[in-house]
Amino acid sequence: MTLTALRPSPQFLVIDAEAMSPFQVAVLAGIRDAGWRGSVIGIGDVSIDMQHSVGVDVIVDRSLGSEVLRNALKHVRTTCYVSPARSTPGLASRTLTR
Repeated sequence: MTLTALRPSPQFLVIDAEAMSPFQVAVLAGIRDAGWRGSVIGIGDVSIDMQHSVGVDVIVDRSLGSEVLRNALKHVRTTCYVSPARSTPGLASRTLTR
């Protein structure tokens, strides 16, 4: 058993979708394809292609208020963490705005 096998995997990832390069999106898609099942919160304009390839669970509007990101994290912890079986794989289950 390696040390990496002993470390817990992150449960969620918050991404700034508009700031990501195509290479960064491809890297995240590869991590998802390799079996990571954590939840992804996308901030900003998240394209349908990015939703599919990265598996974005929640989208938060760019002009988020003080509680929007906190509420998104609560949503991920309570409803999205066990998400291998989504009704529409790879599409955000919820969009949060101010």
